[in-house]
Amino acid sequence: MLGCYRMSDPRLAEYLEFLRFPSISTDPQRKDDVAACAGWLEQKLTGMGLETRVVPTAGHPIVLAKNIHKPGRRTVMIYGHYDVQPVDPVDLWTSPPFEPRIEKEIVFARGGGG
Repeated sequence: MLGCYRMSDPRLAEYLEFLRFPSISTDPQRKDDVAACAGWLEQKLTGMGLETRVVPTAGHPIVLAKNIHKPGRRTVMIYGHYDVQPVDPVDLWTSPPFEPRIEKEIVFARGGGG
């Protein structure tokens, strides 16, 4: 759901841009898309003021971001993934899975669930 986003909110545009990545980690043909998505996340998180880097692995890269530790401040860890499940069977989709659409303030796209 759009929740706190208004249609004109640039954060909504960024969210939709993120959903357009076909970052299917189980599909070897999507390796470059997964890497591009990791780079996009690195850029966004750096822009938010976090120290960010993409860490290569034997598989797909991980994105590590952290803030500057300040004494007395609690530590918070958030873990998530940026890859998505395959779209098969694609013929069951009523719209392209990586082209987000909005209906009644709900975003429909592969990876857009929440």
